[in-house]
Amino acid sequence: MQEQLSKQLEELKKKGQNQGQNNSGKEGTSKELSEMAAKQAAIRKAVEQKALELNEDGSGNGNELKQIAREMEELQRDIVNNRITEETIRRQQDILTRLLKAENAERVREQDNQRKSNEAGDYPVSNPEKYEQYLRRKEQETELLKTVPPNLKPYYRDKVNEYFNKLAPAEQR
Repeated sequence: MQEQLSKQLEELKKKGQNQGQNNSGKEGTSKELSEMAAKQAAIRKAVEQKALELNEDGSGNGNELKQIAREMEELQRDIVNNRITEETIRRQQDILTRLLKAENAERVREQDNQRKSNEAGDYPVSNPEKYEQYLRRKEQETELLKTVPPNLKPYYRDKVNEYFNKLAPAEQR
């Protein structure tokens, strides 16, 4: 709708330049202007409504649309006051571009597949035989260290004992 309105504005501006000082088509122009202003108001209300919907969750996604609605209001004022200039048309094109960007951003937001976390499950060991072999070998090495006391200085002997004491509660799990 905004694109159609943009085309109508450009045509109206061209008509105004062609007529120059001739006021013969003023009644038709007023009717066109009032229709265009009504269309712009309807579009602006729809954009404001969409901005409110997007901001309901507090994310601020509709702030861009609020700014666009303000610019639409200025454009509507220009149309009502019959001030269709190059700036008005440029503003109209800017609004159209920003609406397209906002539409694209919303489409991307809807398609955004955010990763979801899953709770870790208790899965069986993939190869229990190898795991059991590992545990048996570890236990044998630990027993060997306990039975054959190396000739260690007292500091290192205390560290080894501390290690085995810490290892004992872990083996009970």
